[in-house]
Amino acid sequence: MIFDIAGNLVRDIDGSQLIPQDSGVWHALWNLKNSKGQNVASGVYLFMVKVRDHAGGQTKKVIKKLAVIR
Repeated sequence: MIFDIAGNLVRDIDGSQLIPQDSGVWHALWNLKNSKGQNVASGVYLFMVKVRDHAGGQTKKVIKKLAVIR
């Protein structure tokens, strides 16, 4: 999920859209459009991913920042 700095949901990228890479790393492609198909403005955004440990089944949320510069 991608949020603007005010905490509003900008885009939700479904887990089925993730691209697996080597060593358990996954990539999510974002076309810099919101859920309405409009281009997002330059600025700081937050993204949150939920990860699950397959062995124990525990989940964890990871929140990081990213910058969009046009």
